[in-house]
Amino acid sequence: AEKGVAISGQAVPVLTKGVVVYSGSNIANTANVGDGVFVSATAGELSTTAGSVKVGILLSKPVNNVALIKLSF
Repeated sequence: AEKGVAISGQAVPVLTKGVVVYSGSNIANTANVGDGVFVSATAGELSTTAGSVKVGILLSKPVNNVALIKLSF
């Protein structure tokens, strides 16, 4: 049975799936709808440049480094 509580010092996922509006300098304005979203290997930020872990896809074309992203990991 899951109680939905966190024990002090224990890691807890905050967001594992969903649709979010994301703003970040690594979201290239040249990316297209359907392109993958990855965790940047250097900064740990979300990026449209292929990285080690794919975590979602773009649902909108980025404008000024802001895009609608579907996360699922």
